[in-house]
Amino acid sequence: MPGGTVGSYKTGKSEYEMFITKLPSPTDAAILLPDWRKALTNAKLIPSFGGYFGTDAGRPIFVFTKGAWIAGVAGLPEQEADQQARILAAQLR
Repeated sequence: MPGGTVGSYKTGKSEYEMFITKLPSPTDAAILLPDWRKALTNAKLIPSFGGYFGTDAGRPIFVFTKGAWIAGVAGLPEQEADQQARILAAQLR
């Protein structure tokens, strides 16, 4: 994935990261998303979000696109990752 920004967060006992990268166009982001699906173990499509949830080295990761952005949440179970991803997606313009 091209360079981007990673933020580390701690909420109660949960520690996780959010990451974002802006690509030249929404098409570029859409083309990159299937590469994530291939890289994740047990990746499954989350239809309501248009992203994938799976694991990388045993760590849960949720990745999605929004416009020219590719973003994700690492380190949280699926439902919590979905909630944080929705907050993150709302900030991407």
